[in-house]
Amino acid sequence: MFVHWIKWKIYIRWKNEWKKLTPTYMFIFLVDVLKMTVFFSLSLFILDILIDPPEEASKLLNEYAGGLAKELLQQALQLEADTRLVYIWTSLFIQLTIMSIISGVEASKWELSHKDDLILHNLPCSERQKKLLLYSEQIVWRFKQLITGFMPILLALLFLVSSSFGHFFVLLCIIFLTYFVQSQFVSNLHNLTTFIKMRKREYAKVIIFQSFVFKLSLAGLGYLFGTTFIPWVNAFPLLGKQVDVHAFENWQLDGQQLFFQQVSVFLQFFLHGYWPHTLLARTAVDSAHLLGCMFYILIVTLLTLLLAMCNAKTNKEREMKDNPVFEKFFLAIGKYLEISDSLIATRIKLMCRSQQLLQRPAVLLGGAITWSVVGVCAALLSHTDSVKVFYLVLTLCVYMLTYFLSTLLFDDLSSQFSFDSDGRQLSLFIFAGSTLWHVFTQKIRIFLIASVPMFILTQLVIVSSLTLVSWKIIILILIVTIINYVAFAFVNYIPSLTRPHFDFMHVEQLDDYADKGMIKAILRTTLLGFLIPIMLLPLAFYLANYVEEETFVLLQLICVPILTIAAVWLGAWLIKRKNNRLFTIEELNL
Repeated sequence: MFVHWIKWKIYIRWKNEWKKLTPTYMFIFLVDVLKMTVFFSLSLFILDILIDPPEEASKLLNEYAGGLAKELLQQALQLEADTRLVYIWTSLFIQLTIMSIISGVEASKWELSHKDDLILHNLPCSERQKKLLLYSEQIVWRFKQLITGFMPILLALLFLVSSSFGHFFVLLCIIFLTYFVQSQFVSNLHNLTTFIKMRKREYAKVIIFQSFVFKLSLAGLGYLFGTTFIPWVNAFPLLGKQVDVHAFENWQLDGQQLFFQQVSVFLQFFLHGYWPHTLLARTAVDSAHLLGCMFYILIVTLLTLLLAMCNAKTNKEREMKDNPVFEKFFLAIGKYLEISDSLIATRIKLMCRSQQLLQRPAVLLGGAITWSVVGVCAALLSHTDSVKVFYLVLTLCVYMLTYFLSTLLFDDLSSQFSFDSDGRQLSLFIFAGSTLWHVFTQKIRIFLIASVPMFILTQLVIVSSLTLVSWKIIILILIVTIINYVAFAFVNYIPSLTRPHFDFMHVEQLDDYADKGMIKAILRTTLLGFLIPIMLLPLAFYLANYVEEETFVLLQLICVPILTIAAVWLGAWLIKRKNNRLFTIEELNL
């Protein structure tokens, strides 16, 4: 039954997400094949240098590598051959562990957000087995990430070490088994801990408070980490029309060495012999460790079964009472900002009562990495001696950091914010005479309302570090940051506007559609690699002494935001022109 269920569900999901092999989907498939080929070729080139370095290895690194990658490879070449091979395998199995954790958390979210269906309800199996089926469905579906992102590197490595077919087959079985078992363990652990938190009375207040303290602590750690780089940042050499390339290279080298000094303790910690990934690496190098590897897989399997037995008892008690704290807070925000009406109020209540938000209310305050970066930026802004370096860090915060704040929050709760997240319930709006433009304006207002707590807290930390500018500049910076945040919010909606999928089977499936993923990747690559650098051109002119500080402020904090507002207005006009009409349910595939 287990195999038949997985096969049947994977087939249904494939038909739902890929539908017919149209030219668009064929192009996406070919891109994936090309990506795998590039990964394999690059892995073959780099691993060949590491495993059997030629005499001109240093010359090759100087020609084809740079930055941290070059430093890492040069450090690796100084190790003995056997140690180097073990570290290569260790890095590969660290990647496998990270992918297992991500897959396990996604499988748990899939099960937690799963709506009861008649087929699953009538299956002749226990609650524990039903959970196992749902976990396994999502984990097996995520095998495609393992195949496209992990297998090319593995094949390149096995080719270079001249692995026999028997060794290759055994290692492949160990990898897939380890991936599956670790993902199941993480799924059960995440599911159980989430339910325990949700059962606690007043859990939302406690978790929000804990998250607030935790993320401020991360900002504090980031601040301490950033202070170690103050002398290096103050020595930034690209401050003038004449650039000393040699001085810039030395500055880069100093930064890399300082970075390695700070993270070397963590690297040694994760390379210690008692970690599972190091055990798996030793097994890949020497089959004498196979027994220890199988013992590890057995232990993880037993722990998974133990968690599954505890987890099965929670299924019938999952429903949680609505928490009025979120509702009152966000309703007040919407009313204060004057962007709320009766429909927005209803959507706020639905968002606050959704499983996605109840499971992870702390996501509204931003991610751990985001707060660490905020702390580093605060340290650099408050301790830098150079006005130009100060404006460099500040401008990157206003544009780059704001972009990541907007994008990461949208991705974390895309099941609530995405244009097509209403699914088949959109037919209710269609029958009521609403247009898709009306739905879009509701969605983006909900996103902006939900962004307020994170935005205010991060800006308070940043603003408290601005010691070299007047309060007028600070107000201008806040206005520009708000404009950028709204602009990036519009960009986040483009994939679901151009390729909406209202016929999804599961709300966690919204980010899995290949056509939406391709558009999202193109947009974000264009933004980070082209549009944002163009927006930072006044900063480059200022650093190179082509413009004075007053002109820089005028261009960067007034002219560029005006152009951003014009671009947002034009984009909104195009969206309205396309969607401000009545659609039929047949047109929307509802």
